[in-house]
Amino acid sequence: MGDENVCSVCWDTFKFPKMLPCKHSFCISCLHEFLGGLKDKSNLICPLCREPCYVPEKGFTDFPTNYFVPVEKTPKLCEECQELPVYKNCYLCSTIICKKCDRLHLHDKKSDNPGDDDSEKDSLATLPPHLHWSLMHQNMKTEILCQQISMFVGEFLPIDDIRKSVRSIAVSRTGGAYVKLNENEFLVKYDKHGKIVNRILLHGDAAKVLETMDGLLFISHFSLKAVVCYGDNPPDSKKYYFVKTPTFHPIGMTELQNGNIAVSGPTHLCTAKCKNNDCELSKTSPGVLNIYNRQGALVKEIKQDIMEPIFNFPTEIASNDRTKTIAVCDTHLNKVIIIDYDGKVRGFFKGWKLPFTLFSENFLPLSVCSTVDGYFLVVDPHKECLHILNPYGKFIGIVRGEDGDSLADSSAVCVDTENNIWVGHHNQGTITVLKPSCFKNKFDHMRFPFLGGEDLRLPFFPGLNLDSN
Repeated sequence: MGDENVCSVCWDTFKFPKMLPCKHSFCISCLHEFLGGLKDKSNLICPLCREPCYVPEKGFTDFPTNYFVPVEKTPKLCEECQELPVYKNCYLCSTIICKKCDRLHLHDKKSDNPGDDDSEKDSLATLPPHLHWSLMHQNMKTEILCQQISMFVGEFLPIDDIRKSVRSIAVSRTGGAYVKLNENEFLVKYDKHGKIVNRILLHGDAAKVLETMDGLLFISHFSLKAVVCYGDNPPDSKKYYFVKTPTFHPIGMTELQNGNIAVSGPTHLCTAKCKNNDCELSKTSPGVLNIYNRQGALVKEIKQDIMEPIFNFPTEIASNDRTKTIAVCDTHLNKVIIIDYDGKVRGFFKGWKLPFTLFSENFLPLSVCSTVDGYFLVVDPHKECLHILNPYGKFIGIVRGEDGDSLADSSAVCVDTENNIWVGHHNQGTITVLKPSCFKNKFDHMRFPFLGGEDLRLPFFPGLNLDSN
């Protein structure tokens, strides 16, 4: 057997290591090169054990990242021209490139044979991916890059078959964040470096955490059909039912400008008896968003707009105090729905697809949070970035890590009191804390005059520098 600390294809230190179902890891660039020599591009034979592995529709980025092997430090020179300093790594193929090569970067390996070019490359279907991007996303204005502060594995129970997943993350007003891990009876509070600050014993299966402005800690228990208020000083922490929700399973929560609490959830939750955990009742049952005052009394029930159901399976929610709007993730309708406090639909976002993933999975908004000035950040585990939406649901840009892989397989997100972005991961059980460092504008007023006069404000993150290139 070869050294487990180096890639068995290039025999060098791992660079963006991806783990195959057979548990062997390889550089993502080595997998691309190895697959290029195979006739059947949908199936990959492990270069080490020869076990066949199905390649997901999204490609190698859909394989889990191996965070437990040594990784090569980022090179100082562009991998394509070998002359200019490194600017970024392509989050489609992970190639390290400079600013000049970024404008001309192709994802196909260059051929040494000039005769390999054919006339079909002039067609729209074979345009370089960066041109596909421009044509498909002319309304994307901003790309925010983030530096990684820390990445750590959550505290899971010592059970072999446990699914290590981060269910939700919520900001703490006193610093750090609360993290709800899958199959964990404790709610764990971490600081931004991954140090455990507190553990709170939960009573029942919990979905979402909310710390209010006055320091109360609410937790939604979807199986109990209740929202419970917990103390923050174990082991003598007191708890009481804030509200019981007999007509729906509470998942998402957010505090509104007037101090009221909005709670969302589906009216039907699939059980083991449901076929494939996706029965017909779950598809047709409308979801609910209720608004309660601080005494737990129902103020408003929101589920219809002009006699039509608004939600099907609403999960996490976030609010904008300035515009008095609420963003609701619906994982069955595959969109983020923006409503106002009165229940009127103000907009929605149905996601977008990257080049090479035109026929991949549907948009899956698992989590949403708001920035200090009310923009919304949305998580989709199929994308290696966060979506930036304005207060009415219009897509204006993306957030991604400078290493290109720190937002892969995301399942939860929040922005803490220091404006750091916390991202939980779906399959690895890891939490990544990022600090926004710079942004790039993707629009040009001369080429896109329809942007003239529009509000082009960005989400507020202190210390951001504009990259004019």
